[in-house]
Amino acid sequence: MKFSNKYYQQIITFFILFVSLLLFLIFFLPVKSFSQDYFSQSAFNNPILTTLADYIESIYPASFIFTSGTGLYGINEQLYFSFYGNNHQWNKYYLDGFYINSLYFTGTPLYDFRISLTDLSFDPFKSIIYGQMTLPYGFYFNTYGSIGNMGGPIPYTEDIVFFFARHLSSLARDPVALEDRRYLRYLYGFLLTYYEENMGNLSFIKGIFTFDIGEKTFLSYYRDSSHNALYNVTPEFFYKLQTLWEFGISQNINLFFTFFHQYRDNYGSEFYYSSSETAELYDTSFSIGINFFALSNYSMEDDSVKFQLNYENTSLAHNFQTSSSYSNEITSPDGESLYSYYPDGIMHNLEIALDSLYNVSDNLYFYSNFISNFSYFESAKDTYTVNLLYYDDYIGKIIFKSSDCSWLISNGDFGLTYSVEKGLFSYKLEGLLLFSSLILFEEIEKNLIFFSFDFSSKLNFSPSKYISMDLDFGKNSVRIDSSVAKILSSTFLYGSYYNEANELLFNTSGQCDDIVDSLKQPYYFYLRFNFQYKSSGGFYFQIDSQLRTFQNLFWIRAKNANSYTSTINSSGEDVYYISDPDIGYVLTNYEEALEYYISNNLVSSDIYSNIPEFFRNPFYAGVVFTVGKSSKDTIFQMSFWAYMVVGITAIGNGIVEDEIGTISENLADPNLFLTGFGRMISDRSYVFKLYFAQRLFSDLWIGLTIKYRDGQPFSALLTQEIPGEYVIIYNHNVPGDNPFTGEFGRREDCIWEFNFSLSGSFELFNMEWNVSLVLYNFLDMAFEICEDVFWVGYRKPLELQIPRGIGLNLSFVF
Repeated sequence: MKFSNKYYQQIITFFILFVSLLLFLIFFLPVKSFSQDYFSQSAFNNPILTTLADYIESIYPASFIFTSGTGLYGINEQLYFSFYGNNHQWNKYYLDGFYINSLYFTGTPLYDFRISLTDLSFDPFKSIIYGQMTLPYGFYFNTYGSIGNMGGPIPYTEDIVFFFARHLSSLARDPVALEDRRYLRYLYGFLLTYYEENMGNLSFIKGIFTFDIGEKTFLSYYRDSSHNALYNVTPEFFYKLQTLWEFGISQNINLFFTFFHQYRDNYGSEFYYSSSETAELYDTSFSIGINFFALSNYSMEDDSVKFQLNYENTSLAHNFQTSSSYSNEITSPDGESLYSYYPDGIMHNLEIALDSLYNVSDNLYFYSNFISNFSYFESAKDTYTVNLLYYDDYIGKIIFKSSDCSWLISNGDFGLTYSVEKGLFSYKLEGLLLFSSLILFEEIEKNLIFFSFDFSSKLNFSPSKYISMDLDFGKNSVRIDSSVAKILSSTFLYGSYYNEANELLFNTSGQCDDIVDSLKQPYYFYLRFNFQYKSSGGFYFQIDSQLRTFQNLFWIRAKNANSYTSTINSSGEDVYYISDPDIGYVLTNYEEALEYYISNNLVSSDIYSNIPEFFRNPFYAGVVFTVGKSSKDTIFQMSFWAYMVVGITAIGNGIVEDEIGTISENLADPNLFLTGFGRMISDRSYVFKLYFAQRLFSDLWIGLTIKYRDGQPFSALLTQEIPGEYVIIYNHNVPGDNPFTGEFGRREDCIWEFNFSLSGSFELFNMEWNVSLVLYNFLDMAFEICEDVFWVGYRKPLELQIPRGIGLNLSFVF
């Protein structure tokens, strides 16, 4: 495959001109000393790292972003990632001690953290990210822009991939056209901050305002009658603004305020929704909080009480505005979001949060956390129809209905933490009583309440000031969230499935009309060992190993096993289809559902005969090696993560179906137990990251990030027609592989990404300036990120790596 050299010539010319300008500014204008220059912060000296998503994707050793975001492509999307196999919906975010989670998009932050202005810390055991604003004094202004699709893959890409991987590259397997890859057409944004101390009656004031606007493209897939996967290139326009302010009313009282607004005209494109399935999204929220605190007599932790009121208004409307129906290909080529149905309407969320911390002694403190969220869904479309296509042939329809509904979710924690340091040893113990409840106001009989006890323990051994070893063991319970409310509500979304002859086959969605009496709250155990060496010269080395096992995961099963009838597939196996028009579903736990299906002969009794009992529930096991060095002129970190996330979940691939803890009606399908046990979406087997920033001279810096991760494991899917009824979809093989039986399935290609930056600082008009250039994915080897999962014998790439992009960044303090 040949590529025009004009793109490379343009890029090289632009790069030379930019470097020449930057060198001129640095050499011929005054430069602040390195130690005093605000822009000398390591994160800023590598402008590749802009948002929290960049940090997780490029720096944090044991995670990655589920969606594709090269070159700020995903800046308008919610943040989806996992801590050590956890479901992304369990993530929590705090900024300056205040809770900033989205109330609608569970597990994602409302505020888009900017790395250069935030100190970050992580609690991966509880899936919490803490941010602390670190703003420069006075006004700080930052403007930036980015464009994508700058040229094509480097020459000899196919040969390079084959040499190292020993298999054909995506470019050699009849991929989509290179010029049709999803990419960022343009992004423009600016950021303004202000920080001052001792202003009149205020001890301090600090604030941030950001605005982003842009357009990108995505591919919308469909099929023809010859089973070919075809696509349209569809644009998506977006904008987002957010502001956050904090005021020191006195030495002991802080006020906190945020406002957030976002618009997207094709929400869902990141989940591979087709253009008929995407939605117009408006999301608006505000938060008001107050923090009363006092310096404790016993420790440096402040005794505090925080109160917060949050409101979020989220509107979703399908993009089939001219009618109340659209067509959906059930053999969705990528196998992701196979059942991506949701209602149109407005979700109103009102949340109250109350936190407190009190130091009882030097070694003991008490804390509490209470969050209560009232949700009211205002339906905008009472009914709509999805016409179902099977390789472009009409085979039936689902008529969905939706009506207003409301619920109240409350979660509370009450904990004690005790810590002791004695010589070479120290330990920390934590005990936590918690409750989690759900009230469905229209269906009181489905209310839930759980009480549980969690704990954590840490033992540290430090034989010298350079060496430290930690042993952690604990249990964390999974709180109830809106996904449970939506699956239990019979009015949020419910439908009827009709065949081609317009005969009712069965009910679907919203029919989880019962809860087992023995329902338990999900939780996970973790066991971790960490070894760390730090030298006085800034060198560090770390080994971090961890095991997690997930217990009592929520599950959905059929209320009556006789609602299924079996038939024989081409391999002679029993596969099942729904034969009961009145099928109902039950909310239960995974263990109970499996036992029920085995006792009713829907699942083989020896399904786990080759798997040790301890590993029959989903689990994470892995080790991370990290090495780095930090000095005034060099920042370097390299990490290698080898791990597995293994278990079973709904049929299909991607975030919607394939995470640990997914709650979906499709979990009830007995066919998923045929070959469903394998690797999950948060599993990439091997992840390598390298981060490097080097001061060349004066205040001229270069930055480099290199990222490698193995491909997403997935199930190749098979179909079987039930004459006069519908089509069964089931796994052809295990997703990824089953590490206990040696069965191998499928995994998408690995991805390499190289990002390069050049930045410099100078003084002009008595102000500090910084200008930078970033080349995203500058090698652009067009690795595969998605393939046709229904073509079992032919691995046609559907999506290729987001192409090379360029970003410019200009900042100054005044």
